[in-house]
Amino acid sequence: MKNIQYRIESCHIDFSRNQVTVHGEVIILPPKVMAVLAVLIERQGEVIAFDDLLKAVWADTVVTVNTLHRCISQLRKTFADDSKRQRVIKTHAKQGYSLLIPACVVTDEVAVKLTLNTNTNNNTNTNNSGVISVIFAVLVLLVLFGYQEITSDTKIYAQVNVLTSSDDNEAYGSYSPDGRFIVFQRNIDACYSDLWAKDLVSQEEFKLTRRTGIYGQVDWSPDGNHLLFSERNNCPHQDTVSSHCWSVNTLDFTSARTKPQQIVSILDCNDHYTHKPQWLLNGEISFLQENHNEHVSLLSYNPRTTEIKNIYTPTAQTIYSYDYSFSDKKFAVLSFSAGNQHKIEVLNNQGEIHSSNVIELPKGVSIYQALESEYHPTADYLITATSQGLFRLYPDGKMASIAITQRHSLHNPSFHPDGERIVATEAIADTDILLVNIDDIVTKAAEILKLTPYKIARSNLNDDHAIFQPTGNVIAFTSKRTGTRQLWVKNGERLIQLSDIESGIQKKAITWSPSGKKIASLADNKIHIFTLNQEVDVINSSLLISAIMDWPTTTELLVKAIDKGKEGLYLFDVTTLHFTNLNETDVAWANKLSDTQLVYLDYSNKLWLTGAKKIEIKALFDQLERPVLALDNRYLFGINKQRQLWRYSLDTENFEVISQLPLSARYVSDVSGNRVLITQMNEFRKELIELN
Repeated sequence: MKNIQYRIESCHIDFSRNQVTVHGEVIILPPKVMAVLAVLIERQGEVIAFDDLLKAVWADTVVTVNTLHRCISQLRKTFADDSKRQRVIKTHAKQGYSLLIPACVVTDEVAVKLTLNTNTNNNTNTNNSGVISVIFAVLVLLVLFGYQEITSDTKIYAQVNVLTSSDDNEAYGSYSPDGRFIVFQRNIDACYSDLWAKDLVSQEEFKLTRRTGIYGQVDWSPDGNHLLFSERNNCPHQDTVSSHCWSVNTLDFTSARTKPQQIVSILDCNDHYTHKPQWLLNGEISFLQENHNEHVSLLSYNPRTTEIKNIYTPTAQTIYSYDYSFSDKKFAVLSFSAGNQHKIEVLNNQGEIHSSNVIELPKGVSIYQALESEYHPTADYLITATSQGLFRLYPDGKMASIAITQRHSLHNPSFHPDGERIVATEAIADTDILLVNIDDIVTKAAEILKLTPYKIARSNLNDDHAIFQPTGNVIAFTSKRTGTRQLWVKNGERLIQLSDIESGIQKKAITWSPSGKKIASLADNKIHIFTLNQEVDVINSSLLISAIMDWPTTTELLVKAIDKGKEGLYLFDVTTLHFTNLNETDVAWANKLSDTQLVYLDYSNKLWLTGAKKIEIKALFDQLERPVLALDNRYLFGINKQRQLWRYSLDTENFEVISQLPLSARYVSDVSGNRVLITQMNEFRKELIELN
């Protein structure tokens, strides 16, 4: 150990000289202090008992634990750490110490020469084996964590504990203030859920709510006796938008530990979108609410006086998330600006801005992905989940990757009160693509229900949104079979990966050019156009494109794009880079029928036909299991919640159910004559895991 050099953050550690170099300044430390550091590095990630440290460093000397404490204090001072923050060295009460930040072996040319020269002079096997052991350990870490960069302030979460493993889907886990319980949602279906809790000591699970509901994420009162959450009265596809309303509710957790309890509304149902209520000081609460001007405000409510106050309403950006720190009495507010940038602002209780910074998104993270975030107990940073993994988000806008073992998609991470553990929702999905013939669906219904013979490219991960080549027999689709979502084609029996983008394709939906020679997709927040020869053209645009809908003409793409913070439907000319605004918003899916006609689905599950006038296709309201349709020769195709495959004629307005499909069928992605491409869900589950 003594001849190996390490780096902790920007500090260079040289055991051969008993020195640590910090920003160019050389600090000489006593041998026993360096010996303590050596033990912490050798057993980094472990909690090392006080007695073990004393025996390792003072084997032949009788000293008190206070001597060890003084050594730890010197190390903390060297690394700009302190006993309150414990960013580098953690004190575990009545147990021992652990090193939180990974110590990396210095492998630059100078350090390697120094190590080799020292080993040669000493000519001992002991030092050689130590070097080999450390290098092997580093290689293991690199393999274990996928060669991702281990940032200087990143703890490694190498242990995973599955907290829920039922046949239902669980999400939105949150620790109680004492860390003993986790409250979470257990879904009844895609919309409704119950609130449940798990005792992490006894492992007992118990239902909290008497009735199911459309509940938001839960916030604990500081004393752990009450829960706070929002509720929506209807699923998004039910009734009309005007009938939707949101309330803010509480639940007595102490009583619910014995039997499910009645929910109490403290803010009655109103038609303003209300999101993420949280407890403040003195029993007040905060929440986000959209007003009639479509601005989102951070508000506070006093249950005693029933007074609602505005804390903060920005006009140049739209708030989409926030969190409140009791310890520091401050808000972290996240918003999306008209300039297509994410911002993080830190406010005090009165809404005064202490800092405001643009968030520097890591490579591959979509600009239009909301960064739902939560404070670490120290309030030094927040944690957020992205398509590229979990990240720390700092008040200055910087983001740092959190090193974890390889997992599936993680969502809604939340810290344990000790700051050492994370609960997150892990989503596991296995989808396949089916190629079936409409005639077979009708005449071979029993066989169709098996579906297996119709799979075109089986994998145990996500294969999605297959589309037919307009002028050939190739089928294009996206798949996560290599880890990240990439663009693939199936040509006869051949499977070919067209894209090799480090961060992957951002959206499942892709589209062929009218000639069938090119495929357009989104990656790294830009349009990528691929040829079948694996050539790619990356197109820059003046507006941020959030989705590609269709490729109706040789030069124009039908896209969704964001202008001044608002998303709309546009035609985008790939040669002139000109955008034509089609003046439609809230679009979930769209296709161009002609120069003057457009068919699209909105977020309330209504289908519209535009042209000389705008007409709702009422026969198709709520006829989709997923917000995806297929259009072929002026016929629309889809799958409803009853898993019925249907067809609708835009000319005759005739609606017909073609056949019953199994429950695993999700959506029709494309139709060509009698051939239909269907995405099937083999497996989908969400469960809570704990990272440590």
